[in-house]
Amino acid sequence: MRKNLIATLCLIIVGLLIILPVVPEIRQAQSAADTSVAGAVYEHSPVSVVDDAYEQPGNAAGEVSAGPSGLPPAESAPETVASGCYETLPETVASVVYEVYANVLVIEGDTPVKIVRAMNEITKEYPNVKFVAWSNEQALADPELENLIRAADLIYLDRASSQLTERIKNLASLLAGKKVIVFNSPPRLTRLSSIGSFDFEGAEKAIAEINEAREVKTVNELVYAYPQLAPYLEAKKYALSDTGGLENYRNMFLYLLNQTVPTVVYAAYQMVPEQFIYYRGSIYPDLESCLPLLDPGRPAVGILAWAPQTYQVDDLVLLDGLIASLEERGLNVICLLTRQKEVTGIRQVFCNAEAIINLLPFDLPLPAELLRDLNIPVFRPVVLNQEPADQEEISLSLPLQADAQGQIEPLLLAVAKTKRDECTGLLYRQLVPVNGRLDCLGERVFNWLRLRKLANSEKRIALVFYNLPPGKQNIGARYLAVPDSILSILDTLKENGYRVENVPATPAELLNQIYEKGINVGSWTPGKLKELADKATLIPGEEYREWFQKLPPVLQKEVVEGPFGYLEEIARLALAEHEQDEAAREIARWKDQLLNVLADQEKAAELVEMAAQTVTRMVYLGGHGTVDEEVYGLGEQLAALKNEFLALRLPGLTGWGEPPGTQMTVKREGKDYLVIPGIYFGNVFVAPQPLPGFDDPGMLYHNPVIPPPHQYLAFYAWLNKNFHAVVHLG
Repeated sequence: MRKNLIATLCLIIVGLLIILPVVPEIRQAQSAADTSVAGAVYEHSPVSVVDDAYEQPGNAAGEVSAGPSGLPPAESAPETVASGCYETLPETVASVVYEVYANVLVIEGDTPVKIVRAMNEITKEYPNVKFVAWSNEQALADPELENLIRAADLIYLDRASSQLTERIKNLASLLAGKKVIVFNSPPRLTRLSSIGSFDFEGAEKAIAEINEAREVKTVNELVYAYPQLAPYLEAKKYALSDTGGLENYRNMFLYLLNQTVPTVVYAAYQMVPEQFIYYRGSIYPDLESCLPLLDPGRPAVGILAWAPQTYQVDDLVLLDGLIASLEERGLNVICLLTRQKEVTGIRQVFCNAEAIINLLPFDLPLPAELLRDLNIPVFRPVVLNQEPADQEEISLSLPLQADAQGQIEPLLLAVAKTKRDECTGLLYRQLVPVNGRLDCLGERVFNWLRLRKLANSEKRIALVFYNLPPGKQNIGARYLAVPDSILSILDTLKENGYRVENVPATPAELLNQIYEKGINVGSWTPGKLKELADKATLIPGEEYREWFQKLPPVLQKEVVEGPFGYLEEIARLALAEHEQDEAAREIARWKDQLLNVLADQEKAAELVEMAAQTVTRMVYLGGHGTVDEEVYGLGEQLAALKNEFLALRLPGLTGWGEPPGTQMTVKREGKDYLVIPGIYFGNVFVAPQPLPGFDDPGMLYHNPVIPPPHQYLAFYAWLNKNFHAVVHLG
């Protein structure tokens, strides 16, 4: 059942970056000249470049007049702030950084976070080093790629596609005299590299060995084999499986700039350990070194994560957020990162941990014997390293091995999102936590730890069985002995110290009690409902209304007015937040799912088609900054379509009305109450799962476009508040 909001979408606002004409060398002091400097304005999207890239009218490319300090004259000095990206350095910083000029073109096929931050940090340190960065797709779509190449002093290409390779090969004549470095790309493109004195032309064997090199040790061996390649291979050492990370990429770019401007300072590459402990931007070699970070009075939770997906690509928002969520709940966190296929040392690092959150890729299973020995909960949230078209349609079942090992909570925690860097224009991917999920997982981990420490005699358990369609004849599930299973569970709980009382002797006795106190009742039998209410738990309508009003507005609208209420709210959000692209996908999904339900309802299907077209037009106009009379007119048209649809009174499709609704509700002394049937056996509550509706309940139960009724929501909200664990049978 769809419960989540559409994630917040931002209309990509094309940023302008002033890229200034520079030369790749230190400007020597000379007389001021009356020569103006004009920069080129770039739109950071794959569209045209205004004016000649990096060049200035009136001067040859790469020439600029300089003032007494080595900078261009004051009246034409380059800007160091563009669109809020580049900060002017304080006066205390040596002015030499302003004298470093270079235009850098970066085309990156992998687009990790680390490369974005590395470029932006360098520009803050050297304000007159200007980066333009594209992904493969952006570069292919940009008609001005030729001008970008012509204007660049340094060109960095990594993981170029075959299409891009062909395009750049056709522009190879423009690379003469420039510093070019190509990594992890087709050999015909790698041969264009011009760092160092080695001529790549005809060096197929060397290129193949370089492309296969993944570790510093292998690259060092290549240095001995091809000494003329040393400058090129030195750069490669910063971006291997045993290096990587923000600082290494930053220093790689500084190293490459040093090949152009020798005064640029860089540091040597840093090796990344095979395993290490991570905490808020810092790494520690072992548990002992990070003990000062831990509070000995707090329980500890371990996190297992894959370094190549987190630290080595500087994609740390998820880890930092999860650590913060757990610490806010009074927990110590030990985050073990590994880049090994076989994780070792878990027993030692997590010796005092009371739970583990496993974020490793699914193809890196944990040893079963280790999990048995640790005997602690292992949480297995789902992290998607690609951007799904629709998060709601993702299957969250665990792989068989993880499930068989008892790893739990397959909560969708984060997905990859494409973002645009406003400073360089690069489209890059970053893992972004799904809204509210970090707190949700943190709370679940905390509750599991609390539950483990709670005495069994104090634990409150709910056993929920299937009762669909409603009535006495449908207790349980097909081919499952549900009453027998309930009795077996009650006996086992009692043997293990849970407070279980008045257990029926036989399944037949249990069924008799269920018939009397624990079944769903239709609204067409008010006498039976009143009789049941006398023996059931009653939730005051006012209490439920207070809880309901805390739900997201889009969910409230959907429950009250059904699918059309949901669509109306999506339109409002899309116009308010400029959520054009993702809203359009959501509208299409809404239409398809609803038409599937309305296969034999011609009038209703026609209204759905018209509503989808209306909202699509509204969102399109709003996304293009047009919120005028036409948009307001479309809003009125949508409201009319909604009212016409609601008048059809289709079961489940026209919403459940204002809370607390009419399903399983009674009045007592003029007040509304929601009825929760069930039987208490000590601290164990046995109850039927609420119905999704009474008209064609099978259709209502399984269709994701239809919201649950108020009593359904109230039941689970009440369980969540009053019980420690819920077990579903059937």
